[in-house]
Amino acid sequence: MQADFSIRSEKSVGARIASNAGLLIGAKALGVLLGLATLKIASMVLNPVLFGTLVFMHAYMLFFGEVTTFKNWQSIIRFGADDAEKQDVEGFARLIKFTTKLDFLTVILAYILAVSLLGVALYIWSTFPDLRPSDLDVDLIKTFVPLYCLVLFVRLIGTSYGILRLFDRFKLLAIEALTLPVLRLAGSVYVLLSGGGFKEFLLVWFAASGVNYLLVMTFGIMELKSRNLLKPVIKAKQSLIGTRKGLWPFAAKANVDSSIASGFMHLPMILVTVVFGPAWAGVYKYAEEVMRLLTEGFKLLDQVIYPELAKFVSQGTPDKIWPVVKRASGYMLLSGAFASLIVWWGAPPTIAYIFGEEYRQSGILAAILVPGATLLGMVTPIYPIFYAANKPERAIYVRGAALMIYVISFFVLSHLIGKMAPAWAIVCANLFAVALALFAAKRTLRSMVS
Repeated sequence: MQADFSIRSEKSVGARIASNAGLLIGAKALGVLLGLATLKIASMVLNPVLFGTLVFMHAYMLFFGEVTTFKNWQSIIRFGADDAEKQDVEGFARLIKFTTKLDFLTVILAYILAVSLLGVALYIWSTFPDLRPSDLDVDLIKTFVPLYCLVLFVRLIGTSYGILRLFDRFKLLAIEALTLPVLRLAGSVYVLLSGGGFKEFLLVWFAASGVNYLLVMTFGIMELKSRNLLKPVIKAKQSLIGTRKGLWPFAAKANVDSSIASGFMHLPMILVTVVFGPAWAGVYKYAEEVMRLLTEGFKLLDQVIYPELAKFVSQGTPDKIWPVVKRASGYMLLSGAFASLIVWWGAPPTIAYIFGEEYRQSGILAAILVPGATLLGMVTPIYPIFYAANKPERAIYVRGAALMIYVISFFVLSHLIGKMAPAWAIVCANLFAVALALFAAKRTLRSMVS
């Protein structure tokens, strides 16, 4: 049977971006609400230190999962869009075989790095006890972090994400986005009713993550099968070394960029725990979830807009890119400004009322984090320009410089203003990123059009 590369949608590019973005944002927003309910249950059962330790372990696992990944979905869209345009079944099959092998390689590397860095941290804390936060239970970290990070071995999701995004299967991605929060909430309710504690919560979060990763892989395989592409992929001969021109450099640069991006996603929680202790990490986690509730669409927009920009390049019409990006950035700015007003007005008393007076400061943190995330929303549609233009190194320069600003700001402000430093550091970093990304994007588009 003939392979099917068609995009099963009759909508225009703008309508497709809006529809897919709305679908994912709605799913992610609902997921964050369910996540807040999960955190509420965990904070009711666990004391602040154990609650902070729980969220730290999850962030630690995700950080290494993100740092090592090659963001294979970007390679699939960048090169798979060309294969789809040419109806090149053999080339596409080899591409999928290559990214699948990369997925296996990266999960092994992720676990090795996670356990190795933990060993370094334990050595430093034992040698210099004054560097260890007073409320950090080192024995708990030593025992459970290596076990929790085992879930990384089923985190083979990059290729499946690429397949689903390339073929506009965002409904399946929306279902996947809700799987983890639903399972984790259901499990947390069971732990609450059965009288469980820290170990039971850890097991629930572990199992929910594992099931979610397996579901993503299942959706990817089903999509290939429905398009008569699964057998060609299985039969394809493709090593990790000898592959198509430009794929390895692109994948390597995407890996560096994604590693930097993961710094903004998960590094703050790790730094907060290490510098201020797990109790304050729990406070910060609530603020972070409020920020995610109101700004989740910012991080998702590149996943929706990048496939469309890649198609513009494949079709030889790069002049259509900037109007789409400019409009998307404007929408993100307006929605972020509206979200900031809501948080400034209502976050501190609302969080204190729902989650307890001990978490009132989460609302203050959120009132700083959300405007900072609004700046991220402005720059998010710009990064896909660099990938569509086959210039991912420019995204690396922008994000890398912004991450350096964040880390420097975090430690300087921690010394100057204390526990509010993580939020203000986000603002400083994203202000810098907006200015630098705009400059680099305009230069990139001028060269593409000319």
